[in-house]
Amino acid sequence: MPPGPLAAVRRLEGKVCRLPVLLLFPLVLCVLPALGLVAIVPVLVAAFGV
Repeated sequence: MPPGPLAAVRRLEGKVCRLPVLLLFPLVLCVLPALGLVAIVPVLVAAFGV
């Protein structure tokens, strides 16, 4: 007998619970370094006059 709709909902809930963890990697690896370049580098250049 195939699994019912409740099993499908449980599988989907498991995937949804993992989503924030999976989205954390692109945030840390891509967005935060780019934000650092845009926000911190101009301040350092202005401070040290490079």
